[in-house]
Amino acid sequence: MARRREKLAHAEAFPGRLTELAAAAGKTLAGSVQSGSAPPLLVFADGTWCFAGETPQRGELVDALLAARELLAPHHAEALAELDRCIAAEAEAMRLGRMEKVVAAIYSNLPAIPELRDELRRVLDETELANG
Repeated sequence: MARRREKLAHAEAFPGRLTELAAAAGKTLAGSVQSGSAPPLLVFADGTWCFAGETPQRGELVDALLAARELLAPHHAEALAELDRCIAAEAEAMRLGRMEKVVAAIYSNLPAIPELRDELRRVLDETELANG
């Protein structure tokens, strides 16, 4: 959860964000992207950006920033790299969390299911043979 909060906080603080469309008056539009159900994300030539409508949910914000990567990269390469790092850290934390749950389930069930030890060995052997 901490990694997810870190990712969302970074997205919310992503540089160049204009809080309202009126702040873009007179700016040159570099492009726009549509991501999911979020309103279009407008990116301007100076690297500022905003949504053409209400700000989407936090998860949709991340998706919109990733969809606009090509437009944002010339001005915000470091921020995009940090977003990528946050996404990777969240994915790794989720992977390790799943592993911990599996191991905990094995430990808690091993005394009650003696056959589990042999079945785990069989599954591991089959997996090793299949993977070379």
